[in-house]
Amino acid sequence: GIEQWVGLGHSFGGIMANYYAVNHGDNIKAMIASSSGGLDLALLQSVGETINNNLTDEEQDSLNYWRNELQSSVPAPNAEQKRARWLAPAYVYYDENIPAVAERLTQGNMNLNRIVWNNLHAIEYDTKEDLKSFNKPVLIIQGKQDIIHEQRARDAENTFPLSTVLLLDNCGHYGWLDQPEKYFNTIIDFIRSA
Repeated sequence: GIEQWVGLGHSFGGIMANYYAVNHGDNIKAMIASSSGGLDLALLQSVGETINNNLTDEEQDSLNYWRNELQSSVPAPNAEQKRARWLAPAYVYYDENIPAVAERLTQGNMNLNRIVWNNLHAIEYDTKEDLKSFNKPVLIIQGKQDIIHEQRARDAENTFPLSTVLLLDNCGHYGWLDQPEKYFNTIIDFIRSA
């Protein structure tokens, strides 16, 4: 029964929100792109490198060890948790948030993710041209130290006619962990004004 709503897409959810806006834009009152994966597949050109750059040598070595362990015929029972533990530091600015992100990284379904990414490649996902006519408010909020390059936020800013960008300093991929007050206050103010 909801005729219009404010859509918030975080990370990969931002890709889904953009695709939804292309196909069902009349249903959206406003949109929030939170560390969004972007309007096309350009993030794939840099996200892996950014993840590596955000990790220390020890973290990279440990991550590679546990990734390889997961590929073995009989991986250690805790291999997924160990991989997540060493990958999580790339996603946050403050180390105190590593455990929360490590847990989150074990909750996804990698097979399902692979199917969706393959589909995005197959349809040549690119929403930029379609969304140039999306004349509704869009908040683009992202950490300055995010694994998603700032250029993805700038691409969105240049695409959406009614967009506002907020880059949070001392903030990685999860604004609600690294900068909760700024993150939530900005979103609440945006929703109230939409």
